[in-house]
Amino acid sequence: MSIEGAHGKGTETGSMTFSVDGRTVLTRGGDDTVKLWDLRAFKKPLASRSELTTLYPNTNAMFSPDDKYIITGSGASSKGGRGKLMFLEKNSLDVVKTLEVDSTPVKVFWHSKINQIVTGLSNGQIVVLYSPMTSLNGAKLLSNKGPPRKVTIEDMSDALAAPSIITPHALPMFRDMDPGRGTKRKAEKDRLDPRKSRRPELPVTGPGKGGRVGASATQHVVQNLVRDTTRDQDPREALLKYAEKSESDPQWTAGEFEEVLVERTWKVNQPRPVFAPAPEEEEEEK
Repeated sequence: MSIEGAHGKGTETGSMTFSVDGRTVLTRGGDDTVKLWDLRAFKKPLASRSELTTLYPNTNAMFSPDDKYIITGSGASSKGGRGKLMFLEKNSLDVVKTLEVDSTPVKVFWHSKINQIVTGLSNGQIVVLYSPMTSLNGAKLLSNKGPPRKVTIEDMSDALAAPSIITPHALPMFRDMDPGRGTKRKAEKDRLDPRKSRRPELPVTGPGKGGRVGASATQHVVQNLVRDTTRDQDPREALLKYAEKSESDPQWTAGEFEEVLVERTWKVNQPRPVFAPAPEEEEEEK
């Protein structure tokens, strides 16, 4: 669906907005006009409002949240003049209210939830319009705070007139500690206190005992090397002890499996001694 010649030839349409009913269309053209259209009869506009100076091609127009009014901007008629915000009645496009601003309005937006109007002007300013009764949040939050309270001479005199009592030899609980003195020493002392430093309790046994969480891989290897004493033992003596044991107690009386296995292996694998028969010595002649 399209229509030719909706606005002046050679001009640009700044905006096209649908109404809540879904049938009414609002257009803002570069020919200084605002037109209202009905999609069911799209050949002719329902209403038109002219003499709305358009200095920027993206100047827009939009419906109010309650769909009763139309807002748009109008440029200054002379150089250095003031711009205008135009509030029009929806059906007839009659001017309901005109509000002057510092310069030409380029874009307008009427927020439906907080009921506030935000306008961007050609001089870089942003103007926010709100109602004290119906608007919510937004710029209303800043207006409710009010200007910051300034420090008066009375406040300074009260601060200077406040007496200061210095008690250097008082008990710690009654001493008025100067925040600029003794804070480092106090912080170091509190660090040693388990309650004030909130140090967790150290484990009694297991990893972390004595405040050490764990050891590195190198320390673990070194510790095992120190504990292992087999390298200092004579291997011949370690094997011969099983020979004596196998002769005295041939039964398996050892409690550990490794010792039984070594004992059996020693007994089975021992070579049988083969010696040459010793010659009998001749009896000495009597």
